[in-house]
Amino acid sequence: MIFTCIEHSDRALDDALEKTGEPPNMEEINDNSNKSTSCSYCKKQAVYKIK
Repeated sequence: MIFTCIEHSDRALDDALEKTGEPPNMEEINDNSNKSTSCSYCKKQAVYKIK
């Protein structure tokens, strides 16, 4: 699973597609428990999780 900010969402989608060969599932982080999760590419707050 990749957590990403808005700026790195395209890169994360490309990386997930390259890794699995299948279109990834991108979900917006809505619950408060994951609001402290940071982007996998930088230290900003993650907005999406990609599976």
